[in-house]
Amino acid sequence: MDPADLSSQLTRIAARQEEQDHRMDQIALALQTLLNRSTTGTASPPEPVLPRASSASPEGCRLSMKAPVRYDGTPNLCRGFLTQLEILFENNPGSCVSDKAKVGYLINHLTDKALLWATPLWENKKPIIYDYEGFTSELKRTFDPSRRATNAGRSLFHIKQGNRRVSDYAIEFKTLTSEVHWPNDVLTLAFTEGLNEALMFELAPLKLPEHLDHLVDFCIAMDDQIRDRRHSRDRPRRVLPPLPLVPRHTNTSGTSEPERTDLPVVEPMQIGRTGISEAERTYRRERGLCFYCAGAGHFRLQCPQRPRGGRGDTGKPGQRTPTSQVIGSLYASFVDNEKKKTRILVPISLTWEGVHLETEAFLDSGASGNFMDRVFASKNLMPLVLKERPLMVEAIDGKPLSCPHITHDTIEVCMNTGVLHRETIRFQIIDSPSCPVVLGFPWLTEHNPVIDWVQRDIKCWGPSCQLKCMGRVTVIGSLNIATAPPLSTVVPDCYQALKEVFSKARTEVLPPHRPYDCAIELLPGTMPPRGHVYPLSQKENDIMEEYIKENLERGFIRRSSSPAGAGFFFVSKKEGDLRPCIDYRGLNRITIRNAYPIPLITELFDRLKGARIYTKLDLRGAYNLIRVKKGHEWKTAFNTRSGHYEYLVMPLGLCNAPAVFQDLINDTLRDFLQTFVIVYLDDILIYSPDKETHHAHVQQVLRRLLKAGLYCKLEKCLFDIEKVHFLGYIITPEGFQMDPGKLSAILDWPLPQGLKAIQRFLGFTNYYRRFIKDFSALVAPLTAMTRKGVGNQKWTPQARQAFEALKQAFTTAPVLRHPDPALPFQLEVDASELGLGAVLSQRRAPDKPLHPCGFYSRKLSPAERNYDIGNRELLAVIAALAEWRYLLEGSTDPIVIITDHKNLTYIGDAKRLNARQARWSLFLSSFNFVLTYRPGSRNIKADALSRQYESYEHNVQDQHPIVPQERIIASTTISVSSPLMIRLQTVQDKAPGGRPPAKLFVPEKEREEVLKIYHDNKTSGHMGITKTVASIRKLLWWPTMRRDIKDYIAVCEVCTRNKSPKTAPIGLLQPLPIPERPWSQIAMDFIVELPESKGNTVILTIIDRFSKMGHYVPLRKLPSAAELVPIFIANVVRIHGIPLGIVSDRGTQFVSRFWRGFCKNVGIDLSFSSAYHPQTNGAAERANQNVEKYLRCFISERQDNWSDLLPWAEYALNSAVSEASGHSPFFTVYGFDPPVLPLHFLIPRFLLWMSTWRH
Repeated sequence: MDPADLSSQLTRIAARQEEQDHRMDQIALALQTLLNRSTTGTASPPEPVLPRASSASPEGCRLSMKAPVRYDGTPNLCRGFLTQLEILFENNPGSCVSDKAKVGYLINHLTDKALLWATPLWENKKPIIYDYEGFTSELKRTFDPSRRATNAGRSLFHIKQGNRRVSDYAIEFKTLTSEVHWPNDVLTLAFTEGLNEALMFELAPLKLPEHLDHLVDFCIAMDDQIRDRRHSRDRPRRVLPPLPLVPRHTNTSGTSEPERTDLPVVEPMQIGRTGISEAERTYRRERGLCFYCAGAGHFRLQCPQRPRGGRGDTGKPGQRTPTSQVIGSLYASFVDNEKKKTRILVPISLTWEGVHLETEAFLDSGASGNFMDRVFASKNLMPLVLKERPLMVEAIDGKPLSCPHITHDTIEVCMNTGVLHRETIRFQIIDSPSCPVVLGFPWLTEHNPVIDWVQRDIKCWGPSCQLKCMGRVTVIGSLNIATAPPLSTVVPDCYQALKEVFSKARTEVLPPHRPYDCAIELLPGTMPPRGHVYPLSQKENDIMEEYIKENLERGFIRRSSSPAGAGFFFVSKKEGDLRPCIDYRGLNRITIRNAYPIPLITELFDRLKGARIYTKLDLRGAYNLIRVKKGHEWKTAFNTRSGHYEYLVMPLGLCNAPAVFQDLINDTLRDFLQTFVIVYLDDILIYSPDKETHHAHVQQVLRRLLKAGLYCKLEKCLFDIEKVHFLGYIITPEGFQMDPGKLSAILDWPLPQGLKAIQRFLGFTNYYRRFIKDFSALVAPLTAMTRKGVGNQKWTPQARQAFEALKQAFTTAPVLRHPDPALPFQLEVDASELGLGAVLSQRRAPDKPLHPCGFYSRKLSPAERNYDIGNRELLAVIAALAEWRYLLEGSTDPIVIITDHKNLTYIGDAKRLNARQARWSLFLSSFNFVLTYRPGSRNIKADALSRQYESYEHNVQDQHPIVPQERIIASTTISVSSPLMIRLQTVQDKAPGGRPPAKLFVPEKEREEVLKIYHDNKTSGHMGITKTVASIRKLLWWPTMRRDIKDYIAVCEVCTRNKSPKTAPIGLLQPLPIPERPWSQIAMDFIVELPESKGNTVILTIIDRFSKMGHYVPLRKLPSAAELVPIFIANVVRIHGIPLGIVSDRGTQFVSRFWRGFCKNVGIDLSFSSAYHPQTNGAAERANQNVEKYLRCFISERQDNWSDLLPWAEYALNSAVSEASGHSPFFTVYGFDPPVLPLHFLIPRFLLWMSTWRH
């Protein structure tokens, strides 16, 4: 066929098709006109008529289908609009037979932006209007987001249930899941992550369905049950009848006025209303209507028609119903993002269960509690505790917040505010996205900080914080300014040409900037804190001025205008020199750690094969040979009395200093590391097969060090030796072995003597039985010795052989393994009265047992035995870290140090230390460690190592008396027929002149024993000079009594260790009125946070303000007001009757409505001390100090027996003479003094009375 004919034929066919389409449009328009009797606007295309679906439709739908709602161009509605059109066209197949008709119908249902987009396409007859699929694709490309699936995926992990019903949350969740194609397990995880915490708490112990649909149904049902339970709890309850009226004191008119108790009452009945039915309750719950008035927009607790106040509506604004648990109002800026600039934010760090977190806290004086954001807590895996009763929280205007109820608290966490302020605190969980942590009015009143409102910062803390929250500096950097000793060696001849590398003067010159400069990268949004300027003595000030001048001349420091500033102070060294210390703890806390790889020791030693000669080098002043990175110097600033300075060289004490130095030394000697040099932190070992080669190797290393500006300390270098101690091993040409000194803790274990010593050794070995082949058979002879009746027998040859075999097994594989520096270390330490013990262990995998890497034990020196238990336990930590320093220093993973001395875990928060502890703190600053408490009963391994020396010092059988030490009341007991009594009775005729009548004379040789009785016994309590004199003077006498007592107490070791001198403050003397009789006016207070003793951690102090008699009640925890009432009745009312008044602080128990109501009903007047002015309640505060002093004098090393000592403390304190009255509290109340010892029966006046009575 001719191409021209073909073209004309196609043109005719297209014309006919166009004509048919035109006719179809006319038919559709006519049908639409007849059916609808209306036409569309001229700008819109004609809309074809869509008849009802016939029975022959694909879906068999006989229902009439409405046209979809007009689409205006909203992106999220585009897909739904097109889907409705598809369904309409499928169920009406004969309505729109052409694509153009479908497009015309679609355009006719567009409006706004979508219609403006489509109109030009229709008017200009664009080809796309003849292609329905192409037109809808272009419509979706224009108005539907292209990243719908990605956005839906992101939303799935961000949506939360909040306060919505689970059904509403599930609808939103499933809508998003339709856009993604995730597996079922991922969807179930995302769904449960979005549930609110109240529901998650209920679901925690349950086994949840695995499929998403079943899980959604299960959660909806559980949510309905929780809401039903909550609504049933909100129903009004029947109220008990009020308490009977209690008459008050007679008033001036002579009439008595009864006083009603302020008890919570229910709201009055609604006139014309009865209780709503369950159907009505369900109807209101589903529609979110009020359960009181059926109105919308509020709940029952906020219903405006519900009466407010106690008995009826008082009309006073802000008065709340007694049944609502309102904890207070949050400051307006708490929810106002526009006021962020006016907030006071302070840096804090939170620590719990080994987790450390840095953030900022908002100081809000309008908040009535301490709060944490729910999302913030969840993100950081903060453990939460469900409240017994939900609390309600309101904004400042009284309206509830978006999440009006508080259902959870955090666990107790350790919070550091700033640098040196530490406390234990709980937070209540709320929704607060703009402020992750809020410290409210209770916190501000407790700590009473002085705030700089211009700088919006805390300048100093209240008086109570100096004792409770402000510790002493522990993590500190140090700079030794003592003069270096003279060189103990000379440079070998073969290295004389390189003697400059041993120059000390070269290390005192400012080094140049290098790629290895110390950078101090801070966490985003943090700022180094400004430390204290510590007061210095004149001597310290002179040394500081010399130090500043010397380092300014060297160029190591310069004057600074930095906003940061670490504290600077001095401690004394053992030699008597003063060491300057810089507290970089705050800076280290916000510094991003520089993690660097540490080589495996075993891999390092594999390179030593074939080596026969060694040289060991030690670098001089290595840190000062590295510059601080330019622009980072301001972060090292420190404060002194003479000015503000910053370092140009890397100082000690920075957390990243070891890593920076390791990078420098590795790169300096990198090409030597695989051939003849080993570098492990700051240790350099050079090895060679022969002397000539070795000299060349050492010269190469020395040249490289000199070129890099690194210098050696000659007095600590070892040259050309064939045996060297390196990293805890002994290296020789034959190979390497563990240093025998490292194994002495096991190999030198003495033969246990006695049953307890044998049991201790077996308990130690039992921990490692899984690593020792045939352990049961090997240990059988020792086990036989522990059986009843065998413990005292002599050691048999078989038992000795088993003992030695066990020790050998511990010092060889597989029990003892080489340490792997890439794995975390665990260090268990303990100290006894005679020795120290430690075990270093590692876990090769999370599911593997701990393997010991080394054992340590040594005997205490005579001076160390005089340390108190806290210092001995800290010494064990120091000794163990020093023993394995080559392994532990610079460790990237925190070293977990386990101790059975709980107080030691707080050493990191101490503010100032004594000289010994400060020296130890300088050493501790080099390690990354965490101290963890473990009860002594579980710290068996280290305990056994520390006690192996007891058999050297004592006869073991004598170490375990029948009566435990803590059960012994007095160090000396005297009976009527005792030798002391006989001696005193025989010397009365030799008494010197001046003896008061009715007093017993004590000769010089008996006075020390008497002083022990009246001062050292538990019944005496190590009282001071005045009270001890008064106590003895009642019965005894000798001429120099006061002077002897003063001298005796001055050298009393217990008093010196546990008491500090007290000076009465000047002024502030506004005493309370003196009571008229005993136990009419009392004072109460609590001593809290004590070490646990028989489950008790709190002491309730009750003091009679007239006689100063006290009762001290041990309690398991701080009681609530309801729990305090029965305690008060049992310990005061039962014994002394109802007092007229009580003085206390403003603790929550004493200011609660319950306590006030109780006291009001029984006629007790309450007086509260002024905030942060404990002198108001001076009687209780002084009693607290006295009982604490007593307990410190007699408490056991583990501080767990104070509950047993408390009755004796009460006896001793009530028997001591009061300076105010001249009598003991016991005498003031009962009219006689309790006996201290049977000496009473020898007093002349007593003998005279007995004689008179007999006649």
